[in-house]
Amino acid sequence: MKNIDLTELLISITLASFGGIVNRLVELEKDPEKNITLKQYIGSAFISLFVGIVIYSFFKHYDLEQYFLITATAISGFIGSPIIDLVFSHIIQKKR
Repeated sequence: MKNIDLTELLISITLASFGGIVNRLVELEKDPEKNITLKQYIGSAFISLFVGIVIYSFFKHYDLEQYFLITATAISGFIGSPIIDLVFSHIIQKKR
């Protein structure tokens, strides 16, 4: 893997975390009756942070351009939380 640029990494994971929070806000806008707690916002931010780090590491390995790397990480943060929610709901349904 190429050398990790700390500034690039911090920008990427910040945008990924923000993407998770924005995703919850979009979810709230679609269904205003839904009760989303602060824990869910924080959890979504941490899940998106994790997904962002994974995507950052994956794309950094292939030495892609800095702006593409940051954009891909931010987008993965937005879609990361629903994917993890889907996986966990699938696992829970299998156990029942």
